[in-house]
Amino acid sequence: MNFTFKKALILMALVLTCNLYGQSKKQNYMDHNLTSITLLEVMAKAVFQPISYDGDPKKFKTTTLQLPDNVIKQLNIDAWYLCTNKIPEYLQIYNIHYEEVSREFFEKNCKELIALMILDDTISQPR
Repeated sequence: MNFTFKKALILMALVLTCNLYGQSKKQNYMDHNLTSITLLEVMAKAVFQPISYDGDPKKFKTTTLQLPDNVIKQLNIDAWYLCTNKIPEYLQIYNIHYEEVSREFFEKNCKELIALMILDDTISQPR
């Protein structure tokens, strides 16, 4: 191997390593699918109090547990999009309407928190 070819290989390996490291640091919201159970788990952790359903958490939880599969699938898609593209905006909306959460907590539980806001009619599904 000549010197230029070695430099090119080293440079390619360095770029690939940096790229993989950068991707691993960013949250991938496709890693998990939310379910009605994970919605309730995050609801409890965040001390989420619904605005709709006359503010009755029992009604909200019961309705959430009975969501049809196609609604859960659509919530996964909508939440994935908003978590990937709109975290700062939706974190602020969340903290305006509900008990405040940190950015780290919001990022970790983003799909569920976004879905809860959609179900509570605080935000609209993306168009």
